[in-house]
Amino acid sequence: MEIVRADSTIQVIDDLSLCSDGNAEFRCSVAVGPFPNVARLPERVRLRVQLDSTFPYHGVDIYPEDESVRGFPHQDAETHKLCLFPDRQAFFNASRLKQYIDWAREWLIDAATEKLLPLGDPYEIPDFSRRDFQGELPTELPLLFDETDDSFGAWHDRMGATGYVDLLNAKILRGLLVSRFIDEEKNIVREWTYPKHLAERRDRVSGRWLLLSDPAYTRHRPPQTFGELTEMCIRLGVDLQRNIRLAREQRNRVPEAAFVLVGFQIPHRVGDEVSEVHWQPIYLSNNQTDRRERRKQKNHKSSKFKDSGLWNALVNEGGLAPQAALPWARSENIARKRLYARGEHSNIAAYERVVLAGCGALGGILAEMIIRGGAQDVHLLDKDLFELGNQCRHTLDGGSLRRGKATALSDRLQSCNPMSNITGYLTCLPPRLSDQNRDQIAKVINDADLIIDCTTDEGAFRWLDKISSRNRTKMVSMFVNFRATILTLAVSGRSSSCSRICQRLYLDIHSGVVPVTELEHGGQPNPDELVLPGPGCWHPTFPATNADMWLMTAAATNALNQLLGEPPKVDGTAMLFRRNIDAYSNPIEVVWKSNYR
Repeated sequence: MEIVRADSTIQVIDDLSLCSDGNAEFRCSVAVGPFPNVARLPERVRLRVQLDSTFPYHGVDIYPEDESVRGFPHQDAETHKLCLFPDRQAFFNASRLKQYIDWAREWLIDAATEKLLPLGDPYEIPDFSRRDFQGELPTELPLLFDETDDSFGAWHDRMGATGYVDLLNAKILRGLLVSRFIDEEKNIVREWTYPKHLAERRDRVSGRWLLLSDPAYTRHRPPQTFGELTEMCIRLGVDLQRNIRLAREQRNRVPEAAFVLVGFQIPHRVGDEVSEVHWQPIYLSNNQTDRRERRKQKNHKSSKFKDSGLWNALVNEGGLAPQAALPWARSENIARKRLYARGEHSNIAAYERVVLAGCGALGGILAEMIIRGGAQDVHLLDKDLFELGNQCRHTLDGGSLRRGKATALSDRLQSCNPMSNITGYLTCLPPRLSDQNRDQIAKVINDADLIIDCTTDEGAFRWLDKISSRNRTKMVSMFVNFRATILTLAVSGRSSSCSRICQRLYLDIHSGVVPVTELEHGGQPNPDELVLPGPGCWHPTFPATNADMWLMTAAATNALNQLLGEPPKVDGTAMLFRRNIDAYSNPIEVVWKSNYR
């Protein structure tokens, strides 16, 4: 506080005081330059500075108290708190408190000069959060929708249009999925076909949709009351009350609520043409709910429904009155472009149908990486059941005990990538004649665009390689040696089978061309290297840790993604990755890469 007071540009209005919630706060004012300005901010702005009870370990929140500092980008629409830089960028010394006030001053200067959202910056969706309604909405389920620039064509010429919308309860995700939009003439505007596992199609609910332009009512603030939203609708000839009334008439049961989806056309970057639709839902009670409430209060003297109709009471003095706060609910755009923008293995994801055989320590980790990386349709194959002894190096846990590794893994990873189809099969390769899924598994493999073998089973590898060569399907083989110090990655070429690539690699290892010996690449372990889980059947395993497997698989996955992005060629490719046991700075290195034909 002494450092703050020493700054002549900061005027401390009252002393730091303790709040009832354990936080502390004080008020001050700072100069805003330039003045006058286009945003009509005052020459000095009063700020309420709130310190978290754990300060300095947590940050500082700053709230402008002047009415003119409202509705800007990077500002909470309800509390008006300023959105400043991340806490980690603030000084961690005695000047930490003043740092936040300096940031607030910078924010105010940018607001005064209209630089909070410069041209070319990513567009910021206005703040629709409504903390005042937490726990009061008829459902807390967020709205899940799928909109990109690819789907914008359905909306480009529908500004001011309205219609009905069908919603489905999600199975894996927690939310309501937008299923289809229907216009007033009963024509389907857009229909979203979900993977079968994602939506509970028996629990359909309906509501209304209306499409507006800019989501900002004033500056960058969205409408906060029914009156403000009504004004925005009138400009485009939309009757908001009619749409709310129609939504309330829908006999929705799970959840029992009325839904109005308000769409806004937005750009990707500030200053660009609009190219996408953002949907923000309003959740309301429906007629069934309010009629029950009305019956309960019918004979109550203070009942607001006693002398007037239900609808008139709502729009004149109740929850739908012009001054009533809009119950905006949460929404999330779950389009594939959004979900995997930060971590997509784009070249692997470009293959529509992937078969991954072998779901052990290596295959399980690889499956998780490519599925979280956006793979669209993945079929997992493995003959083994999951044992407790496996979980030290596997992505599964004790809840999957004695389940098929492939089926248990597909169930877990389906929730990691809800927009894709992940299927698991408990089967050996090739399937036996007695296998009930034999024909289905054969079809899955024959229809694959990419086959990845992590089985370390020579018979399975040769059978998959034969199918791959016959169908001219890209095939990958990935395995580790007994000590898990070498990982081998082989990728077939246009006219070079995966088995041929591996044979050529083994010949180079045998001849000493490759800087890896035959003993290191495969070989039998020394007796003191064997890891025996305990008394009983003799089944030693290799000594690599979970971290070792993740390191090696991650390196190989990134390399595979790059290889699959290269132009198709006749040659295939083999790579060897070495785990350097005593190296900290370079734990995984590529020791060999060669093209083979």
